[in-house]
Amino acid sequence: MFIVPISDGIPPVKSIFERTPTVQSAEQQEGFKSLFKEIFAEAQAAGVNTADDNIRMVNGEIDDLHTLYNNATKAAISVEAFVAVKNTTVEAFERIMNMQI
Repeated sequence: MFIVPISDGIPPVKSIFERTPTVQSAEQQEGFKSLFKEIFAEAQAAGVNTADDNIRMVNGEIDDLHTLYNNATKAAISVEAFVAVKNTTVEAFERIMNMQI
């Protein structure tokens, strides 16, 4: 049995220490940025809507407390969602900063 050398069949293996810079495209960066801004805008709009409802209730313009309660709940959920996204983003950033190279 003859041993045949393998010279051209295997491509060279890259070192695990070689770093190729991974640059995100502007679209990817804008995607997260716009998502974050959208969540913040929704939370802010829900808060403004709840404040307007409270003023209208005090002035006697709202008879239905159910709608007022629903809008307040939507505002609370919007703020909770925004805070959850913010906390997850900060946590991911802290993990990246603590990675050893």
